[in-house]
Amino acid sequence: MQITIFYRLLKKQKSTNNAKIAAIALCSLLIFSCKKTGTTNTTTPPTTTTVVKIPYGTIANSILQKDFSLYIDSKGTKWLGYTDGILRYDGTSWVQYDSGTIGTLLNKVIPETEDAQGNIYFISTDKFYGVYILKYSSGIWKSYTIPVPVKGLPKLFYNPADNLLYLWTTPDLGQFIYSFSPGADFSQASNVSTIFGEPYDRGYDFNDCAFANNNFYICGGNEITQVSTTGNMSRHTNAGTAGAFDTIVSSSANQLYISAGSFFDVTTLLSFNSAFLPIPSNSTTYMLHICVDNSNAIYAVESGGIADKLVNGKFQAITDDVQSAIVVDGNNVKWAATEDYLVKITQ
Repeated sequence: MQITIFYRLLKKQKSTNNAKIAAIALCSLLIFSCKKTGTTNTTTPPTTTTVVKIPYGTIANSILQKDFSLYIDSKGTKWLGYTDGILRYDGTSWVQYDSGTIGTLLNKVIPETEDAQGNIYFISTDKFYGVYILKYSSGIWKSYTIPVPVKGLPKLFYNPADNLLYLWTTPDLGQFIYSFSPGADFSQASNVSTIFGEPYDRGYDFNDCAFANNNFYICGGNEITQVSTTGNMSRHTNAGTAGAFDTIVSSSANQLYISAGSFFDVTTLLSFNSAFLPIPSNSTTYMLHICVDNSNAIYAVESGGIADKLVNGKFQAITDDVQSAIVVDGNNVKWAATEDYLVKITQ
């Protein structure tokens, strides 16, 4: 978690101040490593049920970097990506996949999406060779190196409306969206189509991307860039928001939710359809992740690892030591990975 916080802070800064910012960030990293901060009612009884202990004994680097990316597929299988591998939990047992198992040198694996045939896709980034897309199909792994430039952590989406995969990436301060067929060889440039390209700096970083209603919604600065799957682009600005738009998620009803702020700021929450609407909250800290379940209840994970639920405008603590975003399964049950356990959030 601390490594992710450090990375996200540095990602937002300009290169001319890197040395100074890095020193400040490192000091902040040490502070957050020693003490969790929360905005919530910490006397609220725990509302999570421990499901199973994560087998750290079989994971080499996660002992030092307990930073998970959690994905739940259509069968309810839990996938945990970590520094250099993947864990799969089917409700009974764990299976570990690493560089040797998959046959590709892995680096920060993120489970991303599932296609109509039940194939699961992962992203693994490499600063020298770009983006790897890993495909898991009925126990068989395939690895593809995407022949496009990449910076930061790209995102991969599957659109059932056109049966295409879409990759959003932000190289050199710009942003690009590519598409390709799930059955194609992604490593071949001829099989990758550029849907949208914006190769220049708008004065801010593009921080996150969500997909809803056949449109991509990219947040950065005080703007949402909306791009259709055919490449049409429009922008929506909300100049009155304090802090830059940082994360964006879509609900099952395709409603968009945005968090605004920076590492040292209070997070502001907004919803967006055709207009921006503020969401009242008592947040006094920075939220790394936000999650909206199938009943539009809002959850968040603070920078210190505390997971909260927004109830009547007030964030209430529900568990701590969370090392992933909160994820909703098909039964509207919330799940998260802590330092030692995969847990089910029952509230």
